[in-house]
Amino acid sequence: MDIPQGYKQTELGIIPEDWEVKSFSQVFDMYPNNTYPRDCMNDSYGAIRNIHYGDILIKYPTIVDVERCSIPYLNEDVKIKAQKFVQSGDVIIADTAEDETVGKCVEIKNAINAKIVSGLHTFFCHPIRIFAIGWWGYYLNSSNYHNQLLPYITGIKVSSISRASIQETKLLVPPIAEQKAIAEALGDIDGLIATLDKKIAKKHLIKQGAMQQLLTGKKRLPGFSDPWVERKLGEIGVWVKGQSLSKNDITPNGKNICIHYGELFSYGEVITSPISRTNSQPITISLGNEILFPDSDVTPDGLGRCSALLMKDVIIGSGVNILRHNPLYDTSFVSYSINANRSKIIDRVTGTTVKHINSKELSEVVIEIPKNKDEQIAIATMLNDMDKEIDDLEAQRDKYRLLKSGMMQKLLTGQIRLKIK
Repeated sequence: MDIPQGYKQTELGIIPEDWEVKSFSQVFDMYPNNTYPRDCMNDSYGAIRNIHYGDILIKYPTIVDVERCSIPYLNEDVKIKAQKFVQSGDVIIADTAEDETVGKCVEIKNAINAKIVSGLHTFFCHPIRIFAIGWWGYYLNSSNYHNQLLPYITGIKVSSISRASIQETKLLVPPIAEQKAIAEALGDIDGLIATLDKKIAKKHLIKQGAMQQLLTGKKRLPGFSDPWVERKLGEIGVWVKGQSLSKNDITPNGKNICIHYGELFSYGEVITSPISRTNSQPITISLGNEILFPDSDVTPDGLGRCSALLMKDVIIGSGVNILRHNPLYDTSFVSYSINANRSKIIDRVTGTTVKHINSKELSEVVIEIPKNKDEQIAIATMLNDMDKEIDDLEAQRDKYRLLKSGMMQKLLTGQIRLKIK
């Protein structure tokens, strides 16, 4: 293999000549953590804050800015043992997860005046010398590093990794000026992603408020004054069951468009373009303007929602209750209305380990509908416009996430070098 000028071959691959390869133990001291469970914490008050592994896995960003990030407090009655407080630049690693996300970490920033401890199922890692803030947070969360952890992960239902295994891993260490430049570049794109996340969350709240007003008749759109009526779902259409269709029947080159039961949980209120395909014989196909409900799930909440399918000739798989409604009702409106009344469906769910809902129970669910179909369409159009705006923001955010992933792959291995000011 040809090695480019200015690069060298190492056990971690080809890297810049002025980068180093260090063992984890050469870079970090590992301090004791505590083992306090979630019920020893609160979000309101206390003298000491606690970083719990669950928050590392699902809540915190890569760089936890103590001045901006909400970190729970230990309850005042918790008698903490002698434990070092976390400092800026320290790394806290989750040693347990339900999947291969074990090993995810956060780096701490702006912890000068804070009392923070490393909590349950974490490794508390303190760098032996000074590094640029952000470098280790991004590097240790990269796929390049995490791939080293995979052979060491143990467990079936719960995955974990040992302290000794972490210490055996190898780390790339660029010059500190380059660490700083890389961390700043990745931090900038994280800032863009965070801004979009806030916009998306705000748009969801606006939509939720609009649904509460528009789908109950509390707020009427201009030009409409006709009364609303209550209708049971069984009164507005007939029920059909989907045909036998397993995941094995789905193929990228299939000649027929289809919807598999499991996909319903990822669709929104309106399905405009299903993407799965199958070669299965079309038995139950959509006639256009139908409402689809999953008939089973492990949680009742998953059964409290539906999706409107506007397309014709789509094969509908098993595990789906299909409502083919009267033309007097707008499909999108009915879907939005049902999803705004999810509790009425959840109340009718049966089962223990696996939850179920059948068409008989769904038929008894009551929703409010404007008599004037034009009003139904106007309300659905407004809500659909809000959904499109959210979809556009989410697509933009996903592009930034993809860009960040590519940047991490190149920058954190030295394949692309940044100009240092």
